[in-house]
Amino acid sequence: HSEEEVRGNLLITVLRTWKGMDKHGGIKAWYAEAFRKAKRSIYIENQFPFQNNFITKILVRRLAENPKLKVCIVGPMKPNLPGLIGSIMAKMSINDIHRNLKVLCSAGRGNVKTFSLITQDRWISEKRRQIYVHSKIAIIDDRWITVGSANLDKNGMSDSSEVNIGIVSSTLAKKLRIRLWQEHLDIAYSSELEDFESGLE
Repeated sequence: HSEEEVRGNLLITVLRTWKGMDKHGGIKAWYAEAFRKAKRSIYIENQFPFQNNFITKILVRRLAENPKLKVCIVGPMKPNLPGLIGSIMAKMSINDIHRNLKVLCSAGRGNVKTFSLITQDRWISEKRRQIYVHSKIAIIDDRWITVGSANLDKNGMSDSSEVNIGIVSSTLAKKLRIRLWQEHLDIAYSSELEDFESGLE
């Protein structure tokens, strides 16, 4: 389900996953439509990136249709779920994620890049630890944004109750992506960041 509101030059859509109630496809439909329309770039931050097979297949198809499409995916090095049952589910999810990311990288022919975040002591390189990516953000063509509670897994797309917002704004989308990259790379917007961007173009 979605509800749209225009505020200034922003189009804001409330999206949800609600099993049995999503007559219009909700969050999954938003991702599918955005991927089908993607022309230049897709930037994803997600706790369970592409564990969902349906969404993976949509993007694989789009990569075949548009060989110039660049995809940047940021996720945790090792997603986790708590508890005994959770650990079994997590193992299955991790296997799905690894398999689907491998499929996407192959389909992208060098245009799909995956990243994780680590922190380390500036003086002792051995002191490294994972920065656990828990965000659920997508920025498509520096125009479409979605952010909220839905992971790119089976629960986020169909089984759980989730809420995202979808935003259409070229100005806000690029500003958000640049701000995230500045934070992750610990650099100001400069020739150094422009060089990193050009490497993905």
